[in-house]
Amino acid sequence: FLSRFASLDQACNQIDQETLLSLNFNASNPPLNWSFSTDCCLWEGIKCDSEAQVTHLWLPDRGLRGSIYPFTGKLTHLCHLNLSHNHLSFLSPSVPFLSILDFSHNYFRGHCQLPSGLGNFSKLQTFRAGFSYLSGSIPDDVSAAASLEDISLPVNQLSGAISNGVVNLTSLNIGKLANLKSLKLHTNSLSGFLPQFLMNCTNLITLNLRINNFRGDLSAYNFSTLHNLHTIDLGNNNFTGSFPLTLTSCMFLTAIRLSGNKIEEQISPTILALVSVSYLSINNNNLSNITGAIGILMGCKNLRMLLLCKIFFHEAIPDENQITISSYAFQNLVVLGIGNCEIKGQIPTWLGKLKKLQVLDLGSNQITGPIPGWLGNMPNLFYIDLSYNSISGEFPKEFCGLPALALQEAKNRADGNQLQLPLFVPETKCALYNQQYNKLFSLPPAIYLRNNGLNGSIPIEIGNVMFLHVLDLSLNNFS
Repeated sequence: FLSRFASLDQACNQIDQETLLSLNFNASNPPLNWSFSTDCCLWEGIKCDSEAQVTHLWLPDRGLRGSIYPFTGKLTHLCHLNLSHNHLSFLSPSVPFLSILDFSHNYFRGHCQLPSGLGNFSKLQTFRAGFSYLSGSIPDDVSAAASLEDISLPVNQLSGAISNGVVNLTSLNIGKLANLKSLKLHTNSLSGFLPQFLMNCTNLITLNLRINNFRGDLSAYNFSTLHNLHTIDLGNNNFTGSFPLTLTSCMFLTAIRLSGNKIEEQISPTILALVSVSYLSINNNNLSNITGAIGILMGCKNLRMLLLCKIFFHEAIPDENQITISSYAFQNLVVLGIGNCEIKGQIPTWLGKLKKLQVLDLGSNQITGPIPGWLGNMPNLFYIDLSYNSISGEFPKEFCGLPALALQEAKNRADGNQLQLPLFVPETKCALYNQQYNKLFSLPPAIYLRNNGLNGSIPIEIGNVMFLHVLDLSLNNFS
């Protein structure tokens, strides 16, 4: 209020106003209202301090085009800059005092690289430039910004290694990246070993390096120093070794994705120390012993999402006579994926005890026998994939009364919360690319029974599941 009152008493700083006008932004409709007043403190996206100097330039998603280079260094009180979701060319980073710098979702074409000099931003806390077609390597001096807490550069064309040499820069704070809370570099082409300096980031909460070319033995890294880590995503890299047991020292860890690597051996009972983990994805690795893995993971009381696809090849899925099932086994499980494993056996009876289960993927296996009727009585199940198996018998009439696919019950589904990590599901079994789902209920309510040995007639009661979006019964023997 005082800031706005001051701006009414005196026009904004003349140098600031001239600097803003020199940007010469071209905006889509509606145009920026930078001509209706001579006081730039009243302009759209601009805020000033009590001295009428510009502190905020906040214009995300306005269709802006042009260059933002000319204003460099002139807005001396600027502390918040957000020009994300536009079509701008880069600036040279020599502005004093910035704490937030966000120009993600732009189109920095023409081999535009991250500029050096970010270490000069002594107050910078947040730096984001994701989804912007940036190329080249990450400058060593990024980590020289002593106050940096959040680095987000996902979905670019960045390459090369993250140098360990950054920890030796003279301008680093004494904690050596101790302030860093979030590091998101996923979907690039970064390579080399996981930088050892990351283990000094003791305040790190989120680490996302998914879809890169990092390599090295994961079990050789000591993650136990990351006491505040909540989310780690190292999926789709070239890591080897075994499951890193030092992660069990991260008591606040809730989400782990290690899928798409070359991790071997078996799940260890030590994983039960991860008492807070609710999301675990180890798809597409070289693990063995599905019976032992499921028996152990049933003891993770808070587990909600468990993805075990493309592992345990040609093993047999365990039934109740092979594992000890406690009263709390998988009682909070919402998503279970054991698809594309070529596993044998019949649909296990212990699945019927998972009353909170909403998504079940057993597709692309070698499962035999009929579909048990109790599967159609599960109260929250709305997505079932049993396709590409050797299942026989008739279409179970119980599927026609699935509560989560009946209209009234479906209306009551309100769990629209953001997933801790996105789910990746192939649109079809032949799809080259996966669909990304950031919310569970973005998944289509579906029954996939494609390519089995089902026979008989399709019951007319199928019309009762009025909320069903996808019903795939192709390549069977229905009459």
